[in-house]
Amino acid sequence: MREFLEVFRNRALDVMSSGLPAEALLEDFAIALQARLPGVIVGINVLDKAGRTFRQSIFPNLPSGFSQALVGNIITGKHGSCGLGILTGKPSKCRMWQMIRAFRKSGKRSSPCMICMR
Repeated sequence: MREFLEVFRNRALDVMSSGLPAEALLEDFAIALQARLPGVIVGINVLDKAGRTFRQSIFPNLPSGFSQALVGNIITGKHGSCGLGILTGKPSKCRMWQMIRAFRKSGKRSSPCMICMR
């Protein structure tokens, strides 16, 4: 796993130094990490500078409508495990989330891995 992360860290440095958008890198990372973790759906949420709103949401193995539905939402922790995990900084489960049901999933658990860039 260390080598895997090092490869993506180097790619991230290349993307940042070139000024290119990070979307493709984040999607590649989510897909590659998910391949290493069978049975797990990996998604990445990018927050606004204040850390209050989903600015971008990347879930390559869910329908695009799922990611699109998150963008622009204020993080309250009342609508799903992604926001709850971000607010608490702890793994979170939300079995009653309506948006997940729309994508035929019974419930999701979010395990936040937060990186703050200022």
